[in-house]
Amino acid sequence: RLDFFVNQKPGNAPVASSELQVEHTKLMHVIGVRDDLNEFFHIHPQAATSTGIFSVDHVFENPGTYKVWSEIKKDGVNHSFGHPTFQVVGPARVSHKQVSFTRDAVAGNFRVSLIFNEPVVKNHAHNLAFDIHTASGEGVGLDDYLGAKMHLTVIKDDLKQFIHTHPENGDGHV
Repeated sequence: RLDFFVNQKPGNAPVASSELQVEHTKLMHVIGVRDDLNEFFHIHPQAATSTGIFSVDHVFENPGTYKVWSEIKKDGVNHSFGHPTFQVVGPARVSHKQVSFTRDAVAGNFRVSLIFNEPVVKNHAHNLAFDIHTASGEGVGLDDYLGAKMHLTVIKDDLKQFIHTHPENGDGHV
């Protein structure tokens, strides 16, 4: 079980769930990744009986070092919190980062292609587009999932930077 204490600084005053706002159909989003970037999860803790405590049961399928970020919305402002890394123990399994520089990813029967034609420049906003098809090349209609057509999480390989955003539909791309 993972517990998250939502508090107001300074003073660590608990924040009641009634003070939070729903963002993408949930009061809290938790995103986690194993340090080799081969395991990822997105879960939604629920308010527990204690003020300010949100809890969720989660089964870690593999041992390793994990990093977790939680997100809430209060007073119209989205807040993201990076939590310290922690170890999940279990039978040792050697895992290496699987780095791919292709712009196509396949998951199940879907192919997602990243489209941009400009060089990537540090500290510069970039317009990213995604083309989504079945693995056989057929177009895909997108349904809302947690209040958005698409969720995009970008995590730097050293786990120190995190972005969670929601591309918008336009021109046949997301």
